[in-house]
Amino acid sequence: GGSATLVFYPGLDSIGDANLVVIAYNHIPSIDTIPIISSNGPYISYAYNTLNDSLGNNNQMADYTEDILLTAFLTNNGTENAVDVIANISTSSPYLTLTDTTENYGTIAVDDTVGIYNGYRFTLADSVPDMTPLVFSMVAQDTSGQTYNMMFTVTAHAPNLQYLSYKVIDTTGNGNGNGKLDPGETAGLNVYLVNAGSSEAYNVTGLLSGDGNWISIANSNMNYGNMAAGDTTMATYTITADGDTPLGYDAWFTMNINADYGISATDQFSMVVGQRPIMIVKLAPTLSKDSLMACLDELSISADTSGQIPTN
Repeated sequence: GGSATLVFYPGLDSIGDANLVVIAYNHIPSIDTIPIISSNGPYISYAYNTLNDSLGNNNQMADYTEDILLTAFLTNNGTENAVDVIANISTSSPYLTLTDTTENYGTIAVDDTVGIYNGYRFTLADSVPDMTPLVFSMVAQDTSGQTYNMMFTVTAHAPNLQYLSYKVIDTTGNGNGNGKLDPGETAGLNVYLVNAGSSEAYNVTGLLSGDGNWISIANSNMNYGNMAAGDTTMATYTITADGDTPLGYDAWFTMNINADYGISATDQFSMVVGQRPIMIVKLAPTLSKDSLMACLDELSISADTSGQIPTN
């Protein structure tokens, strides 16, 4: 550790923020932002903010679709009181609409921090991506004629619905209980979804569709209910493989996920019908394996590959 005194000659002629960069041989530079303030008079800086989303889910976070009241606190770091401070906020973010932008902070005494409770107001769009930083610009003025430019951010929260995995349940009816969908078999298909976002999704549904070849789905649209942040939820679909389905057929499925407020996602997954009937053993560095796999893909037939002859 240590300390240093920096002397600027000629002196700085404006206030605001400056970047302080400290370097040393064979070390990572340290970069910090420091305020440049006047040695006389007031100096206003942004301190912090609080959110009031009691009109939404009341978790003190900025969630999608919410109408939010914001309290922004300002500090006077100068040597004189700041009189009749008026502060205005603005933003270029496409994901929010400002509905109350200007507040009168009155007089802010030296070293005092003042906030106007629920002074500002904005509404978040339902399309805001999870964890988006919402950047606000703030301009404050006092009777000294000094203008203070500040910035702060608020993190937006939203659901992020994703397909996670599936499991074949073939222990009833004509199923053989091997955990795979076989030709001629009807089975339950447990499809798992996860909310990887930081906000709850409401009335989640999953519409499952196949590739139109060999596979039929009895109940294609299922309700997953509400999914809190981090939740994993399962719904069971009923699927049937035609008796003439080729062994090793790669069946592709599309999952269209929807929830209230326009939340949606689409994902795909595949499963092999029956046991893979083909194994390609590549013992020499040739292109034959790639050619064979390309032909099998054209036929929608899957295969295993190995660099040695299996023992079984």
